Amino acid sequence: MDIQFKNPRLGKICCIYEYAIGHSDLGENLARKLQKRIKELRAFETLEDIPPTPPFRRHKLKHNRKGQYTVDVDKKSGFRIIFEPNDNPLPRTERGEIDISRITSILVIEVENYHD
Repeated sequence: MDIQFKNPRLGKICCIYEYAIGHSDLGENLARKLQKRIKELRAFETLEDIPPTPPFRRHKLKHNRKGQYTVDVDKKSGFRIIFEPNDNPLPRTERGEIDISRITSILVIEVENYHD
């Protein structure tokens, strides 16, 4: 899967351990887990391939986050990678919904615990 980032700072936090330690409040353990999860996401071909079960727990968000998805970085901490499909145009099913079996690119928007 192709992964893009909302901005260069977020890309560095997600991909460069030393940068994440110095420029975020993730801490060493979460920074390590975040970068591992990003590498794992790159190995999937489509959004549908990311398991909806732990440890990834891919799911669609609702309400003010409609159109976004999330996966767990670490269940215990509650940190998640929040992203949206980045294919252009977005593949759609016959019913007009996003066809996650054909999404091959995502845009990471945030890494946070949005339940805090």
